[in-house]
Amino acid sequence: MASSTFAALLAQAEEAGVGYFTPTPGPASLVVKNANMSATKAGDPKIGLQLAIVGGPDNNKSFWTNFNFIATSPTGLAISFRTLGELGMSKDDFLALPEDKEAASAKVKDILGGVAFTADIEVKVSGDWTNINLRKIKVGGPPSAPSVADNTTPEIPFPAPAAGAPPF
Repeated sequence: MASSTFAALLAQAEEAGVGYFTPTPGPASLVVKNANMSATKAGDPKIGLQLAIVGGPDNNKSFWTNFNFIATSPTGLAISFRTLGELGMSKDDFLALPEDKEAASAKVKDILGGVAFTADIEVKVSGDWTNINLRKIKVGGPPSAPSVADNTTPEIPFPAPAAGAPPF
């Protein structure tokens, strides 16, 4: 049996983004450190992004946020597709995702891994769950203070999947 301290094990978990860190709400510079494809408890597809903070007191700390693709939630679908589209995942990228979750995870990581961007982090706690949402995404720019101009919702770059089509 390998010997290790809880401090070393906790450091490994935090490096993987599975720790006790919840980001501070507000503007932040971020980079996509890892990405994966999995499913929600109900079996709907889900893309997870491990994001690392760049700069400031939380430099290099990371956290995960998920984008769920639930067919019964058109607004949720639009938000997930739009947000990942803003980060560089095109309609064609989505349509080319393999059925196999491991292969899809590798493809999503290839597309989004290393993308640097700024966003306003929004943290919502509901019961035992903490949801982290990203707003006002700007790929490659410095964090900015909120302004009236930033409060617009961009057009969705591509439509949600057709009814009855397999999600991935």
